[in-house]
Amino acid sequence: MNPESDGIPAEVVIAKLEAKLQSALDKRGLRLCPNCRMAVLKQDVRNITIAHRSHSQVVHNIQVLFCHQCGAIEFDESTDASLRYAAAVNALMFKIRAADKWRSLNPRYPREGQGFAGRLWLLAKEAYQSYFAPLHMFAWLLSRNRSKPGANSEQYELDDGPLTKQQIAALRADVEKRFPRGEPISRQDLFK
Repeated sequence: MNPESDGIPAEVVIAKLEAKLQSALDKRGLRLCPNCRMAVLKQDVRNITIAHRSHSQVVHNIQVLFCHQCGAIEFDESTDASLRYAAAVNALMFKIRAADKWRSLNPRYPREGQGFAGRLWLLAKEAYQSYFAPLHMFAWLLSRNRSKPGANSEQYELDDGPLTKQQIAALRADVEKRFPRGEPISRQDLFK
């Protein structure tokens, strides 16, 4: 029995089989990995390392749903795992931005045996950022002010002037009709 010969595309057959498999797994409380669709996600407590460039951040004892086939993780909604992971990513990005800022503010000194060309390259990289910055600003100002003042600003049509008291009253009546006000709700009731 070939699904292609029956006129049913293979993608449709695969989607139906995946749906049947997922419903069977749901009955047992298991989930199929959405990334590889080859293994079942298993609940596990792990230390997850987040790495970017030469920096890394470790999130200790985080409860996740883990795929042993492809290594994908999903956060358990009943814990604070996603919040702790997001906080670790923010801390890592802060580290990277701080390191980049430090590198931009501190000069690079030549190392022993770097040679004349390497020293000249470091000097050029440092001098370009600081020495030519006023020239770049001046060129930008010149290109901006080449045309007549006000030529770059958009011209808007004149309107009919301020609203009258009748128009304001009509707008208020329209708002009261379209947006009725109910009883106030406390913040605690919103998140129940």
